[in-house]
Amino acid sequence: MVEKRTHSNFETHRAGRDAVAGELSSRGYRVELAPGKSPAVDLLCRSPGGIEFCVKVSCLTKRKSWFLGNSARELRDKLFFVLVLLPASPLERAEYYILSHPQILDTLDEQDRANKEAGDERGEPLADFPTSVYYKVVKKLTERFGRLDGWDKLPQ
Repeated sequence: MVEKRTHSNFETHRAGRDAVAGELSSRGYRVELAPGKSPAVDLLCRSPGGIEFCVKVSCLTKRKSWFLGNSARELRDKLFFVLVLLPASPLERAEYYILSHPQILDTLDEQDRANKEAGDERGEPLADFPTSVYYKVVKKLTERFGRLDGWDKLPQ
């Protein structure tokens, strides 16, 4: 029987960040960890064609929501988000969702509208939550944008 993995939040984030760095490196990208405790970006990257960009990684082990931090609402050029779902079993494959910063901002705006409507229906506003993207919303985005796991969405 395969044991389920459990991680602290830090270990989960580090595992997701390292998995994304490995995926990018295997595709010919040059990848460096962002220096210090930068809340806005995790990876500094250069594409095989020489284009520099940054990646913010957020990782889950359960299908809940990816925490992005308040800096996610500050528009930045050449910033991409890679949302990772690490499976509980090491026999399952990780899921990757790659979104541009404008796609993340649109998603957050849609979630804010939906939360406001839900609060209006309840008769009281929902509590403020940290800036995050719900797993179920990202799954719905695949219907609008097509596959979100294509590494070809990043600069070539």
